[in-house]
Amino acid sequence: MKKTGYIFLAVFLSVIEFYPAQPLSAAEMHMEMHNFTTVDSLAPAVHPRYPVGTAIIVKADHMSGMKNAKGTVSGVFDTPLYAVDYVNSHGEAVSNHKWVIQQEIQDSGSRSYQLGDQVTLLPGHMSGLGGSGVHARIVQIVKGPAYMIDYQPTDGTSPVIHHQWVTQNELQPR
Repeated sequence: MKKTGYIFLAVFLSVIEFYPAQPLSAAEMHMEMHNFTTVDSLAPAVHPRYPVGTAIIVKADHMSGMKNAKGTVSGVFDTPLYAVDYVNSHGEAVSNHKWVIQQEIQDSGSRSYQLGDQVTLLPGHMSGLGGSGVHARIVQIVKGPAYMIDYQPTDGTSPVIHHQWVTQNELQPR
C-alpha cells in the first residue's frame, strides 16, 4: 500500500513538470474552492421568489463568468446570508466575501448577528473559508433566502454545479 502511494506521487509530480500551471477557468476555480456546505439540515424556503428548478439569469459577479450567466435554481433555503471580511486559512485577506450562511458560523444556533460582529467561520463551501482560527467580521446582512444555483459561465467554461450562495436580489427570471 505504501509503495503504491509513492508510485502515484512520482507519476503526479512528473505530470506537473510537463503541464505547467494554467489559470483556472470559472468552473475549475469553483471546483477547487468548493467543499460544499451540506444542505441536509437546512430548512427549505417556504415561498421563495425563485423555487427549485426556476430558470434564472445570474446578476451577481462573485466569480469570473458569473454575471449574466444563464442557470437554474438547485436549492433555496430559509437562512440569513452574511458578507464577511476575513483572513483565510491560507493567510490571504479577503474583503466583502459574498456569502456565508448562518450554518457556516461556529456556534451560531439561532443567534441574530449585527454589522461589525466578529465570528469564527466553520469549514464551508470554499477552500480556506473556515476552520481553526479563521475569524471574520460581518459587513453586510441579508435575511434570506439563500440560493444554490447551477449555471453556465459566460466565458464558455464548464458548467458550475451547486454554487453556494447567492441572494434573491442577485437573480432574475429567464
